[in-house]
Amino acid sequence: LQPDQRFALWSDHVRVYEAVFEPLTDRFARIALDALRLGPGTRCLDVAAGSGGAALMAARTGAEVVAIDAAEGMAARIAERACAAK
Repeated sequence: LQPDQRFALWSDHVRVYEAVFEPLTDRFARIALDALRLGPGTRCLDVAAGSGGAALMAARTGAEVVAIDAAEGMAARIAERACAAK
């Protein structure tokens, strides 16, 4: 595996990912989420969710969202942000 494919290494860079990459990926995620027409009564699975930006956007539509990431640190940040958003 390439260094960026070793998910355990991403746990050390959660805040950097959230600050640098998430604003970029969220722009594309917004387009995809709009096309999916999520809302109350719909479900969304976000695999390799990073720090959870797209999952949080999906949840704000009223959809039921499950977000997972292989990096423990990313998964912990998703949970932290989801709790804060309630």
